[in-house]
Amino acid sequence: MRWGWAAALVVLALLVGIFAWSLVRSGGATPTDTTSPTSHATSAPPSTVSVPKVAGMKVEEAKKALTDAGLTPGPTVTVEGKEGVVVSTKPAFDQPVAPGTTVTLYVGGSHGEGNGKHGGKGHD
Repeated sequence: MRWGWAAALVVLALLVGIFAWSLVRSGGATPTDTTSPTSHATSAPPSTVSVPKVAGMKVEEAKKALTDAGLTPGPTVTVEGKEGVVVSTKPAFDQPVAPGTTVTLYVGGSHGEGNGKHGGKGHD
């Protein structure tokens, strides 16, 4: 009678092992699986992105870099600096902003101080 119980326990252990193995092979839950069902979904877009460094780029290159970063190129404001080259942005370089944020480009529109009577500032 003693061997009967031992054989029954061995058979039971084998059945439990086969069942557990089949769960693991099929991707089912295991005792160590603590993830929620939604954790395997596609990742959400980032809540913020950093404004890329576009100072020194030509306007079209800067606009592409902003678009590639998930931002919206905004208006361009002419400031002193090398013609057609981005001098700075608002928001500034490396600032965390929401995706789609509009970024203003400050673009050079003169070649420097000049020799005018007001130092090239555009005054009469």
